[in-house]
Amino acid sequence: MTLPESVNLPLLERLRSDAVTFPLEDQSMFRLTGEDAASWLQGQATQDLRGLAAGESRPFCLCNATGQIEAIARAYQDPEGLLVTLDASSAPTFADRLERMVIIEDVVGQPWTGRGFSVQGPTATDWISRHLVHSGLDAVSISVGGAAAWLLRRDRTGSGGWDLWTAGPDPEWWTELPVLGPTESRFAALESGIPKYWVDTDRKTLPPELGRAFETDHVSYVKGCYLGQEVLQRIHSRGHTNRTWVAVVIDGLVVPRASVYGPDQRVVGSITQAFQHPELGTVAGAMVRNDTIDSGGPISVDSPAGRVAGEIRALPIRNLFQD
Repeated sequence: MTLPESVNLPLLERLRSDAVTFPLEDQSMFRLTGEDAASWLQGQATQDLRGLAAGESRPFCLCNATGQIEAIARAYQDPEGLLVTLDASSAPTFADRLERMVIIEDVVGQPWTGRGFSVQGPTATDWISRHLVHSGLDAVSISVGGAAAWLLRRDRTGSGGWDLWTAGPDPEWWTELPVLGPTESRFAALESGIPKYWVDTDRKTLPPELGRAFETDHVSYVKGCYLGQEVLQRIHSRGHTNRTWVAVVIDGLVVPRASVYGPDQRVVGSITQAFQHPELGTVAGAMVRNDTIDSGGPISVDSPAGRVAGEIRALPIRNLFQD
């Protein structure tokens, strides 16, 4: 059985105090152009994307007809169209929508074939400004090494930051910062309440299940129609779902998909991802039934050594690591 991923604490401390970089190898970007690009995307997205000015951005989800998440994305208004960034694992879904659901509209969607990098941390903006001239807007079209590029504001770790997508060679100055590994970037996202698609979600995950902050950012309940709207509106009117994504601090080693048990020893959820923190032990994300979360009762989690005790923490949990 695979053990939890070990977190490099010095790299995390550098992220929280300064800036780090990492390649966007698990991310994709599409560029939408055409007179109907904005209205077409408006009809697909859970969030209201109307009124985006040049350089502005807004997060959204793509859902299926029954409200389950098929992609977690962000739209950026470019002077010549729209840019959409999303997890690479959901890029085929977005490409399929472009293929099937653009019928008579004037919309052209092209995947970006260049490379992507991210700079994250409280000094990321200052660091970027030393190397690139930009306006400070969420989306800026620039040139890097003579090649077309976009600089996009994106907080991937809870500390703020920027993504650079470039069609040219990797800029040499990108190597000046320490590289944050995939384990540390996913842990930083978890502690900041930023879910990872297809890790913290599955085929049945609904946007409200990822927490109130996520729902508020990604879903509008006053906009026009989109796929899955009726289901999400009904859930919103009813007032709740049956489960929520939370953090769990565990007294032992656990692995993703391990079962979570409530006070009465029935299964009330499962682990989505787990990390071994050098000071706090195992810290994990989990989908847990709301009645168990609300009761505040003790939980336990399956581990290779048997069931171990755990404690539920509401996301984000950044303050947990700053005490």
